[in-house]
Amino acid sequence: MGKMFADQRSLLMNSLLPACSYVSLTPDIWSGNAKEDYISVVVHYVSADWELQKNVVGFRLIEVSHSSENIAEKIAGVVEEFDLIDKIFAVTLDNASSNSNAYDILQPIFFGYLGSYPAPTRDDPHKIMVFLELFYDSTVVMSGVYYPTAPLVLHHILDIAEHLHKAERYQNFRMIAYPMKLKFLKYWEKIPLLYSYAFILDPRAKMKGFFNVLELLAQHTGSTYSSYYADVKDEMYRLFNKYEQKFGGAARSQRLELVLVSSQLTWTVTLSYVMRNSLAYCSGGVTTSLLGRILEDRRRRLLPEHVEMLTCIKDWGQGVRREQHALEDVDLEEAFKNLFLDEEGEGSGSDSTAGTFGLLL
Repeated sequence: MGKMFADQRSLLMNSLLPACSYVSLTPDIWSGNAKEDYISVVVHYVSADWELQKNVVGFRLIEVSHSSENIAEKIAGVVEEFDLIDKIFAVTLDNASSNSNAYDILQPIFFGYLGSYPAPTRDDPHKIMVFLELFYDSTVVMSGVYYPTAPLVLHHILDIAEHLHKAERYQNFRMIAYPMKLKFLKYWEKIPLLYSYAFILDPRAKMKGFFNVLELLAQHTGSTYSSYYADVKDEMYRLFNKYEQKFGGAARSQRLELVLVSSQLTWTVTLSYVMRNSLAYCSGGVTTSLLGRILEDRRRRLLPEHVEMLTCIKDWGQGVRREQHALEDVDLEEAFKNLFLDEEGEGSGSDSTAGTFGLLL
């Protein structure tokens, strides 16, 4: 086991990861039945063959408290081992306060890639299930590993905002929908720039689709996004300028204008880097299905290094066979995977997959 782990880790560390220009991290904390907590560090990237890849690169025992300092130390330790300090494009953590503080500690450490740029009724059970179905559908689709999920985030934000807005009109759901909407707006009223970039860089959307989705969001949330639209466009120019300086030479604002507005995709070296980074940004992590047969009661005496070896070997083997993601709803996932934004349709959510998307263009 030790030799297999060392060989596969060496291949990942010395051949596969050095070939990519960036990685996105999704660290997560996993609590086992033996009252031993582990932190996983997962990297997502687009390979030289333009295939989305996910690899567990660290699965470390947390021997002390879950403080922000300890979490940041474990994550930074794994990143340093794999020599990825200057390749961190994005870090996705859950919303625990210790994770937010850990991110503040990690941000200056992961400064190297692009500098300081920034880089979710009391009625009968059936109606409640129908109400919750959209959230389940979004969870399934956004948990994908082998297709880009970042360009889909704004679609799901819009669907959920519309869903909650409609639910507020019904007396039996108002007491549920209103606090859900407040919680939703707390995290999603200010849309992270990376999700906007990924949406705009989808040639089916561009700036026109982005403008339309913001208008619909404003109707459903009561928020104003006119300044956000202008800010995103300005930041896109800044982003392209930095990529041009790093990878391509002088900035070309005319070329970017064509990319953002034209109905055809104009391919450039700089655009390829920006798209690869944006498309690989996701929120997946180590699933319990991966770890369930490793951390169980009868194996609680495994040494932490053996737990990491078993976890990484299993994940890497599944990655080679493209089996890291177990589909929960194949039909739903295929519908989103093969989505075309210019399809005709009305409505949104679980009633019509392509409905709201067709309104964006």
